[in-house]
Amino acid sequence: MSMKRKHYISLLLMLLLCTKATAQDITIAEFKELPHDLTARATTLIDNAGEAGAVIKFLVRDINIVIEPNLGVLKREERPGEIDLWVPKGTKRITIRRKGMIPLSGYVIPMRIESKATYEARVEMTQKVKQTNLQGYLGAAFSILPVAGPSASVGLVYQHHVLEVGGTFGLSKTDQLYFYNSKGDAVATYSYQPLFLHAKYGYELYATKALSVTPLVGVVFGQFKGKTDASFTYANSDYQKASAVSALASVRMALHLGKHFILHVTPEYRFCLSKDNNSTWIAEYDKTLKGWTEGLGLSAGLMIRF
Repeated sequence: MSMKRKHYISLLLMLLLCTKATAQDITIAEFKELPHDLTARATTLIDNAGEAGAVIKFLVRDINIVIEPNLGVLKREERPGEIDLWVPKGTKRITIRRKGMIPLSGYVIPMRIESKATYEARVEMTQKVKQTNLQGYLGAAFSILPVAGPSASVGLVYQHHVLEVGGTFGLSKTDQLYFYNSKGDAVATYSYQPLFLHAKYGYELYATKALSVTPLVGVVFGQFKGKTDASFTYANSDYQKASAVSALASVRMALHLGKHFILHVTPEYRFCLSKDNNSTWIAEYDKTLKGWTEGLGLSAGLMIRF
């Protein structure tokens, strides 16, 4: 295996397994008026509306932050552990962020800001572990239609978008079929068994916290391998394999059992897009293969999300 391929595999594993990230959460833990603090009266600043402003004293451990009241700042003073802002009367919202970072949300002041009043806001910075938007999953299911057999899948979910690849090993077979040459002589006899590989894209929608519905569209590649019955001696490699390509539309209805386990039932419908010559011939004489490539499908199984 080349070094470049190893790097790609390592990157993919990191994306799949590293679904948690540490982030710093900046919040205002307490906001209150200081009725006996005369800072705003001792130093009175007038806002654009001609009103006397107020002072908000922010108690912080790190002054290397940006504080943005919704009506602007009249004056800023800094001292160890404290940032004092003179703000206009009626200020309602404050955004706090680290310098160079984009603010994600604002803090709504829980009281009215009056002229010549002084207030105190205690700012806390806590480390929190949050779930990223990227998740991976492994799935195992059993298909009932269009062909009975076990299936497996692997997928990624990013902000409700779902990408999945997988396969189904069919247990059912066609009848023993005979191939003849132009003289009417039997040149091969085969019974065909399917193997399907699929790629799907979907969008996950939550009806409740535990119930989700995911519409999916995709493509299915079918390979049909022929096997000669032991009682027949005819074999010809030209007829041993057949293939077809189908489009599919499905709806995955899932029950989420906690954070990691998901039970699902998935009905689908397949539309045959193309068949090779062998598949075309087989479908004419055995309706089983036609049902494999076009028609209703149903599967049920378990997924493990991480």
